Amino acid sequence: MTTTPAGHTGQGLRRTALAALAVGALTLTACGPAGSGVGEGSSPAVTPSGSTSPSTPATTPTSEPTEPATGSASPTPASPPAPVGSEIAYPVCGESFDLPTRPPQLRLDLVDEIVEHGDDGGGELPGQLSATVSLANDGDSPVAGLVDFDVFLVVVDGDGRVVSSAAHPFSPGPESSHHLAVGPGLSVERTASGLTGTHCTDETYEGVVRLDPGSYEAFALMNVYQDGAVEQQAQGGPWPLEVTAEAPPARDWSTWEEPPPLDGAVPLGSGCGVALDGQPSTGLALEAGPIRTPRAVDDSIDELALTLTSEPALTGANVLPTVLLSRDGVLVTHVPATDNTSVVTMSAGSTLGLTSWTSLLDCESQPVPPGTYTAHPVLVGLGGDGFTIVARAADQQIVVR
Repeated sequence: MTTTPAGHTGQGLRRTALAALAVGALTLTACGPAGSGVGEGSSPAVTPSGSTSPSTPATTPTSEPTEPATGSASPTPASPPAPVGSEIAYPVCGESFDLPTRPPQLRLDLVDEIVEHGDDGGGELPGQLSATVSLANDGDSPVAGLVDFDVFLVVVDGDGRVVSSAAHPFSPGPESSHHLAVGPGLSVERTASGLTGTHCTDETYEGVVRLDPGSYEAFALMNVYQDGAVEQQAQGGPWPLEVTAEAPPARDWSTWEEPPPLDGAVPLGSGCGVALDGQPSTGLALEAGPIRTPRAVDDSIDELALTLTSEPALTGANVLPTVLLSRDGVLVTHVPATDNTSVVTMSAGSTLGLTSWTSLLDCESQPVPPGTYTAHPVLVGLGGDGFTIVARAADQQIVVR
């Protein structure tokens, strides 16, 4: 038997060579295509040529497979912008009517049902409608200005045609005494009124008859004015309205009571020859512009700019912006006798611009003597048993010549 220098037989040498070839074959397989169990770019382990037990090639760990995306999430739609102002609706008798599609900044919602009342005794009106509505400011900015004295109801029949309207679209005009201020996101309450008669003008009630019994709908409109023109319109409805066959009784006014003075108001009495003491604690803050001085004795203090800010909400507060004069702590002028009062509706924290007027007449309705006076810009509360001071601005010194 032939032996090798290492002491192995030739047969053993051949087995060793075959084993080496087998290892080489395994090594080539390990370097094969991707998907064979070895990560792309990794190197196989090197096995010594004399080994009969080939090593498993090293692999690079891979991350866990993930589910394929089925589609990206839909983006959240942007909120619509807050409404600013409004389009103006014009109800016309006999024509179809609906509110504009553009949402108004001032939205009207019905608080309770619309109630029909019979004629109050004048014999002119076949029926009157009344309701309480909420006026909400859906915008991002405050709204302030003169408004219609009421929210007006527009009645339409089953075909959507106007059969009765208390609104005056062709001759709108601000009520000089009715003021509104409502902040963004806030609301106030107002009364709404209308007719259950075939009436569409504000000129005459001649020929007006009560609507036929049946189902109707009512819309609500109220104009807001700036510089004598309609700036925007509060809008609401439609709301259901049933007209019965039998006319309802007239409204009972015997239960109506005059609103009490505002809490924290300072009593003023007759408003002349008395001391003006104390600062009201009504939550109303009043600021006044400068009063021109000196001034003639026959002059009047006209168009004095006032700014009223209300901490509480006010609903239909009847007040008179004016200026009172005092000397040595005693009032020498009285509250002017005028119908130019202000009915104020304000949301909490809102601000409103007013103007005051007063004459320079003393307690005997004579011109005040020349001299130096203390001027008191005030907001006088009306009603009840006498005048009250509900807001008071800083005093000013003026000279009358």
